[in-house]
Amino acid sequence: MNRLKFMHDTNLNMQKQKNLTALIALSEFNGKRLIKRFFINMIWVGLPLTFAGCSGYKVQPGTPEVLGERTNSNGEVIQQVVRIINTSTKQVLLTPEGPRPSIKYKIEYFLKETNKPDVELSFVSDKEFHFSGEGKSSFQNCDRFWAVAGSPLWIGTGIDPTSREAGGHPWIYNGQQLTSQNGKDLHIVVFDNSHVLAHRPVTVIPKFESLTDEFTMGNNNMTITINSTVGLKRYDVIHDAFTDFKLNPAEK
Repeated sequence: MNRLKFMHDTNLNMQKQKNLTALIALSEFNGKRLIKRFFINMIWVGLPLTFAGCSGYKVQPGTPEVLGERTNSNGEVIQQVVRIINTSTKQVLLTPEGPRPSIKYKIEYFLKETNKPDVELSFVSDKEFHFSGEGKSSFQNCDRFWAVAGSPLWIGTGIDPTSREAGGHPWIYNGQQLTSQNGKDLHIVVFDNSHVLAHRPVTVIPKFESLTDEFTMGNNNMTITINSTVGLKRYDVIHDAFTDFKLNPAEK
């Protein structure tokens, strides 16, 4: 009798053990299934929201910035070139650098006169927002504007910060004259209130190499003297023409 009872208890314990093992396996299966479902939901729902940000872009209008002025014979400002940099921002949670804002820009230019409606320079203004460096405007390298006396013309000037290889030219370093292959592009943009008349890039010697300005305005902004990598040049704004510039008019 005792032997039969022992065998019965042993079989019962083995059945309980099997039931417990099956229950553990079922729990592990359900757990894995829940985890799998969680990651599937992350892929289909969570990740797109994470990469795109939790909300749409928020537009922030920019502040007008005066980049150039035209004055009359009394020295009074009668016209200005104004730039407005609008931004569009949203927070992106997952990037290689961690959470950070995604920022786009829309840059607009205007001619502003007292008691007159602003004139948008639509031919150089952005039509839509874009990331930095993706702009296509002729003004993208211009940071200063000059009014040409006696005409409705304006000149935009600016130097592309990216260096480029240029022909060998003198370079003053620690008081020594060396030879450099480094150059930067000066952008000259001539325009009026309706279109760009000329866009002339010229490779110049950076000021830190020559201790001389890359360019200087002259003759009421009708000419520009340029310290190019191939020698001094003079640009005639009205006639859109370059000539060699001599420091001494008697030079041949």
